[in-house]
Amino acid sequence: MAKEITLLNKEIYFIFITAYEEYALKAFEVGAVDYILKPFNDKRIEKTLIRLRDYVEKYAGKNLLEKSIKNLVEKFEGQNRIKKLACEKNEKIILLDLDAIYFCYIENDKTLVKTKDKTYLTNYTLNEIEEKTGFFRIHKSYLVNLNKIKEIYPWFNGTYKIIMNDDEKTELQVSRLRVKDLKEALGI
Repeated sequence: MAKEITLLNKEIYFIFITAYEEYALKAFEVGAVDYILKPFNDKRIEKTLIRLRDYVEKYAGKNLLEKSIKNLVEKFEGQNRIKKLACEKNEKIILLDLDAIYFCYIENDKTLVKTKDKTYLTNYTLNEIEEKTGFFRIHKSYLVNLNKIKEIYPWFNGTYKIIMNDDEKTELQVSRLRVKDLKEALGI
């Protein structure tokens, strides 16, 4: 069906969502922008929307479809996002601006939030923080604010270390599974 539609209109872009991986090659033969396997999550859909936007920018120029896709991506990226994170310190609830947060981590089954010079406790899980803030997961126990990284350097076995720009210049290890995504997120 995609082949027939392409013959009628070349400006239609296909994204296949299916549980069958064996049809991926055929999908790309008809010019599919992406092929998503079920089950999928919001992050995967977000990547696809960004890929579609980039594809349209590259091949279709500036037009109404591009604007629609950009609006959809911006809406999706902003969905469920918060501007402040509720934390605890000295039996008080502190609302931290996301820009003040350097990284979040798990220690002794508690979720901690690190700013430039302080550490706070929060009731959110790392998964909830990741979803609500867009912070980058470098490890199963760590999320980082990419804007607060000072340095990155290769470590061993394909891993990397990052140095945060907090007062302690905290060093965090990036898991081997997350290195590629980190490089992509930072454009390196």
